[in-house]
Amino acid sequence: MTQEILEKALPWLSVIENMRKQKSYKPVLLLSIIKEIENKNIVDSKIVLSDGIIDSFNSFYDNIGNQQGINKSFLPFYYLKTDVWNIKWRDSSNILIPSSNTSVGKNIEYVEFNNNLFDLLMDKDIRNLLKQRLINKTREDIFSLDTQKNQDFIIPENIDFYINRSFGKPSLPKTIFEDHKTTDLLFSQEKILQSFLVDHWDEISLFNDQNINIFGGEKVGVEYDTKDAGRIDILAESPINNSMTVIELKKGVGEPKHIGQILCYMGWIRSQFFNKSTVNGMLIASNFKPSIQYALQNHFISLYSYKLLFNLDKVDFN
Repeated sequence: MTQEILEKALPWLSVIENMRKQKSYKPVLLLSIIKEIENKNIVDSKIVLSDGIIDSFNSFYDNIGNQQGINKSFLPFYYLKTDVWNIKWRDSSNILIPSSNTSVGKNIEYVEFNNNLFDLLMDKDIRNLLKQRLINKTREDIFSLDTQKNQDFIIPENIDFYINRSFGKPSLPKTIFEDHKTTDLLFSQEKILQSFLVDHWDEISLFNDQNINIFGGEKVGVEYDTKDAGRIDILAESPINNSMTVIELKKGVGEPKHIGQILCYMGWIRSQFFNKSTVNGMLIASNFKPSIQYALQNHFISLYSYKLLFNLDKVDFN
């Protein structure tokens, strides 16, 4: 996976991150559209809510047993208008929010992707990268909100099987997680860096070597709200070592002031989790100002620089 591919994919990754937590309709619709692109049923950026897209969308919800999702593809088709595409209304339309798939056909002539988003989907590597993130987003939304909105829906134990069977398992180059000499990539948004770390936690040797897991799982430990001290990007724990780790992410250069921020978080954690033997800090950034070494004295804080998905190299000024 080259720096060029990742840089090109950033507009799409930003779109996906901006969706935040919601019902899984949006990522499932986008996965259905990608599936139609791979089947060569979609060849340009003007998209209609075709039978193929609807069938793929409905089939997924039918397979996982979430009946409330069936025939709801009109919702994300309309509401993606601000994130992904512009709507071309029919001349006779009153420009009302459609209430069914049929009303989409009556009122919307087509939607057209913003900027170069459709062109990016023509690249197989970019498409697989986006599919992986959309699949992770689908899973996240199913667990976080689908069950809340539909109490009769029970998530299948083999949910990953159904997701991959419906949309195809992404085939990403192994170089993403291999220790190759790679070009530095400055992530345009810390949220994207955060999402990649969370999505690929088990593949990152640093976290495995330190035996740390996300505290309470993704829904708890990511953007952990201390109320008084602010939000911690990722709060991790090690049951083996009886320790907690505060992880702060910076898209650019790490500075001495960031150490103060981490120390504030660490102090709050110590006051609340007094039964833990150690509270550690970790700052992950693209690079560091040399002066940061003077802020690290006598503190349990480590520095790691990120490179192209994700070689985390410990920074040691000694």
